[in-house]
Amino acid sequence: MPRTFWDSKNPYCRRSKLTKSAFERIAFFYCLEITAGWSRRACAEMLRVGPEGVKVSRQTISQYFDAIGAFLMEAMILPTDPRYEDVEALDELHALVHGKGRGTSRSFDIVPAFLRSVPLPVKFADLPVHRTLLFHLLERRAKATKGIPKAQFAMEFARAAFICACVEAKGMDMSRDANFFEYRTAKSIARLAWSVLLELLERHPLGRAP
Repeated sequence: MPRTFWDSKNPYCRRSKLTKSAFERIAFFYCLEITAGWSRRACAEMLRVGPEGVKVSRQTISQYFDAIGAFLMEAMILPTDPRYEDVEALDELHALVHGKGRGTSRSFDIVPAFLRSVPLPVKFADLPVHRTLLFHLLERRAKATKGIPKAQFAMEFARAAFICACVEAKGMDMSRDANFFEYRTAKSIARLAWSVLLELLERHPLGRAP
C-alpha cells in the first residue's frame, strides 16, 4: 500500500516538501513576526543553521505565511461575517492603523469587537482603539513594513485577530501587564498562538504547499 507522503512528513500542509519540524519553525516565526518583530530573513537563517538544516528562501517563507493567513481568514474571520470577503470592509481600519483615520463604523461585526477586546496599558489617551492589542500589533506591523498594502491587509488583520483570540481565550489580562512591550511577553504570546495554530493545522491542513 503506497504511503501518503505529506501525512508522514508534514501533517500541517498537503504535498509540502518541508519536514514537520521545518514547518513548525516557520509557523512559529509567523507568530513571532507580528508579536516580536522577527524578520523572515532571520527565519530563513534559523532554518539553515538549526537542526532542520534546510535552505528555504525568504520568498518561500512569505508564501507559507500568506497561505496561513488565508487559512485564518477563511476559518476565523469569514465565518464571523462573510462580508469580509470584500477587502474594502477593512479600509477604515487600514486607514486608522496608518494614522489616516479617526475611527471605524459598526457596519461589520468583527472589527469593533476586536478593537474593544484585549486592552493594553494606556498608550494613547485620545482614542480607546489605541489601547488594544489588535491595534498595537497592526500598527507596529505597518511601521515595520513601512505601510501594509491594502491587498495584504486582510491577512495581516486575520493574523492579529487570531493572536488576540488566543490571548483572550487564555485569559491573559494584558491591561495589567506593565511588561507587554518587552520581548519576553511578546514571545510568550507568540508561543501560545503557535501551539494553537499547529493544533488547528493538524486538524485542517493547508490544502497545498505554496
